[in-house]
Amino acid sequence: MDDLTLRLFKLSSEGFCCAQIMYKLALEDEGSQNEDLIRSAQGL
Repeated sequence: MDDLTLRLFKLSSEGFCCAQIMYKLALEDEGSQNEDLIRSAQGL
């Protein structure tokens, strides 16, 4: 498994849904954080 697959598995096992994972990975790629955005993506 590559790093991205392991990261996806970890986030999924932490209870994040698809949209939250996509936002979280994009924000990490930019070097920023926005927990409110991640939390609000739960409803998508």
